[in-house]
Amino acid sequence: MIDLLLRSGADINVRSRHWAGGFGALDDDGGLADFLIARGARIDAHATARLGMFDKLRELVTADPTVIAARGGDGQTPLSTGTGGGHRSSRRGPRIHVTHPAESKKGLQNRPAE
Repeated sequence: MIDLLLRSGADINVRSRHWAGGFGALDDDGGLADFLIARGARIDAHATARLGMFDKLRELVTADPTVIAARGGDGQTPLSTGTGGGHRSSRRGPRIHVTHPAESKKGLQNRPAE
């Protein structure tokens, strides 16, 4: 069905228009993450946290530390996405040190993400 929709022009990266933050294909992949990614689904910080893709999460945060505070579906951050109903290992996953943009102004650099 997914392949048929994609051949018909569906956008695999479209997000819903939920008032608190939209949802996309990888927000509830139903075990199809690899299948969806192979067909072009973009992997964002929320998806990496939910799926336990910590190396990719570290790469995204290193490239742009603000992704750690990005709001996704229902307004969740990647951390709340991963621990609140996502990948179990994200509860004890690697510590990724980031400086939140608001904290950098307060002199709180190099604190671990909580």
